[in-house]
Amino acid sequence: MRTRLLLSLLATLATPALGATPLLDFETDADVAALRWGSQGKSRLERSSQFATSGTSSLKFTTPTWKKGMPQWPSFEAKPPVADWRPFDRLVVDVTTPRKEHYFFSLLVSDSKVPFRKGLKYRFSLPTCVFRRFVIPLSSFPKKVNRADIAILHFFTQRPKTDMELYLDNVVLLKKGETTRA
Repeated sequence: MRTRLLLSLLATLATPALGATPLLDFETDADVAALRWGSQGKSRLERSSQFATSGTSSLKFTTPTWKKGMPQWPSFEAKPPVADWRPFDRLVVDVTTPRKEHYFFSLLVSDSKVPFRKGLKYRFSLPTCVFRRFVIPLSSFPKKVNRADIAILHFFTQRPKTDMELYLDNVVLLKKGETTRA
């Protein structure tokens, strides 16, 4: 309980990126309902008042320990409201992990023509029991991906070894010179 309180305080003190272009902020149930996901009823996505780093809500993603016969890649995805990412050089994603377990968690980003598995790949290095702001350089996009036509953000894990619980918030794009506050 003490860890959860400390994490909540840290996430509350975190501020959104300055001058950023918002992509996902999870402030309404409609924001969460717009996410696409397939989990055969095992994983859950829900708006939460815990660990919000921008506004009053975050996205809570939970999925149970993997067992044979369950989906191996619990995931969710979003179509970003901004398709032209050429003016931007970084993507920011705030993640809070309230549990002591280590999780595999990654992101794939692509355009409307290149399969997402062949797009930008980023693996979150998740510490335990902490909030972390990830700043992802967009210079690592494969050349075949059209940055003027970004169509999918695909977040996923692989065969979770324990019940998984993550909170995401403040998914934004930054232009050169725009900064984030810690």
